[in-house]
Parts: sequence; C-alpha cells; structure tokens
Amino acid sequence: MRGQWTILLVLGLMFCGFLFLIDRLQKTESRDGHERSANVDEIGDSPLKIIRKQGHVVLPSKDEIERMSAKEAFRTYHSYLDNVDTICHRKLRMGRIGDGGWEICDDKQYRPVKPCIVYSFGINNDFSFDDDTAKNYECDVFSFDPSMSRASYKRSRHVQFLKMGIKGTDTRHGGWELHTLKTFKKMLNHTGKVIDVLKADVERSEWTSLPEMTSSGELMHVKQLLIEYHGDWRNRHQCINNLKILKDVHDIGFRKFYVHKNPACNHRSPLFPVNRTRCYEVHYVNINAIRP
Repeated sequence: MRGQWTILLVLGLMFCGFLFLIDRLQKTESRDGHERSANVDEIGDSPLKIIRKQGHVVLPSKDEIERMSAKEAFRTYHSYLDNVDTICHRKLRMGRIGDGGWEICDDKQYRPVKPCIVYSFGINNDFSFDDDTAKNYECDVFSFDPSMSRASYKRSRHVQFLKMGIKGTDTRHGGWELHTLKTFKKMLNHTGKVIDVLKADVERSEWTSLPEMTSSGELMHVKQLLIEYHGDWRNRHQCINNLKILKDVHDIGFRKFYVHKNPACNHRSPLFPVNRTRCYEVHYVNINAIRP
C-alpha cells in the first residue's frame, strides 16, 4: 500500500512540474512577443520614434547634457517640462481657472499651514492667486511686480504688494528695483525661514533668478515652487544652459506634480511632431524641503 502511495506522489510531482514548464514557456513566448513588438516600434517609421529616443523625460547628468546636440537638447527641454515626476493627491487651484491661477499641492506633507509665507512674483494687476491663497490658507502673501503703475501698498490683512521684481543680482533696470530672493528675505525679516509657496511668472527672468536661488541655498527652503518657464530654445548653448538650471532645481529635491502648457504661447517646430508651447507652467513640490 505504501508503494502505491509513493508512485502516486511521484506522478503528482511530475504532473505539477509539467504544468510549471508549460506556464514558463507561455510567459517566455508572451514576453518575447512583447519585446519583438517594442523592437519593431523602435526601428519603424513612427513620427514619435525620434522623440522617444532623444526627448528625455528624466534629465541625465550635466556632462551628458553638455554633449547633447541642438536637436536633442531641444527635444529634451520640451519633453522634460511636459511630464510629471510625482503625484499630488489633492491639488487646489488658487485664483482664476484661466491665466493667473495656479495649483497648490494640498497633501499633508506639503500644504501651507499658518503661520505660512508665500512669495508671488509677477502680478500684472491680477491678484486672484494671492487673494485666494491668503483667504484659504491664511498665509502672509507678498506680491511683487515692478511693472505695475501702483506704488507698494498693504492690499489686505494678509496680502502686501511691493513694486519690486526678482533677478539674479540686486540692481535697477529702466526704473525698476530688482533684487535676489536672498535680499528679499532679508528685507522682509524672513532670513532662515521657510517659504511655503514661491510663485514666479516673470517673463524669462526666471533663468537669471534660479541660479542665484540655488547657489545661495535659498531654494532649499522653499516647499512648493510654481513657475512659468519661457522660451523655445532652439539655440543650442542657451538650451543646454537652461537644462543644467533645470537639473540643479531637480537635484535640490523639486519634483513636478502638475504641468500646464499655456495656449497663449502655442509653438510649432519641425523638431517636434506635436504642438509645444513657449510657456510651461510647472508646479513643483520639494521632497527635501529644509526647515530651520
């Protein structure tokens, strides 16, 4: 009787082994078929082939960026800025639905909690973002714009307007008073404090301001960065320089949770098969935000 049970056990194990082998062969065949499909796509004539190859959505090292051709740098710029790195589970729009409004990530680890500080650079007479943020988060909001005709004033209990703008150095230009982020924080007695949200729509001045923010260490003390990047950057030198700036922002800890292509800046290029924009509204959270 014991011998019969032994034979049945052996036959059962053999049958199980046979089923396992069939399953492995089927999975291998399925995987090989998928890989063949991917390879066919790579060598096919799809208009998107070159974008998938050269349009990096994850920025490589600065050395690799420096070696990029003008076309690869252009395709990477317009691919990287158009894709997110992380998920914000609750976004809340402060301000207008159209131009002038921005999304704040309301996830617990990133949301502004009073007492909180918000810097808003670039107003153009539209305070909808500033007023909504002050109302809903009860933050102290400092609104900056040197181009507006009105002098600095206290707009409300939590919103203060300053007729000044941001730049990479402290200077005056065409009658405008411009300062670095570090200078503004010192001026407003915020040195060493966290900026809960920094919004900047400053018509290309972001490219001169961001390097100073990173080199001074002030960007590390920003929890959310909402910024509009301007330009299409077909010039190789400019494009590579700006990709390096974006790399520095990423390396500090900023991750894109929402991107909006401003339709007012619609851009077509033979280097990219689909519509682009010259104005990317990029929303970041800082996963490494440093508190004092």
